[in-house]
Amino acid sequence: MQHAFGEFHRRGVHSVGLGVDAENLTGALRLYEKAGMHIHNQFDLYEKEIRPGKEISVQSLES
Repeated sequence: MQHAFGEFHRRGVHSVGLGVDAENLTGALRLYEKAGMHIHNQFDLYEKEIRPGKEISVQSLES
């Protein structure tokens, strides 16, 4: 990574970024922080499993 950062700088690119899953079990976040990078943006993603149910929009009002 240090070589890549040096090459970017040599070519006039003075800021680089990447995306990583902070819960990654490989320790990627720590690796990037050790290389001098820091968190610039953080996004939280929430998920909810929706289970199948009755479709009320197609049922008649008399049922």
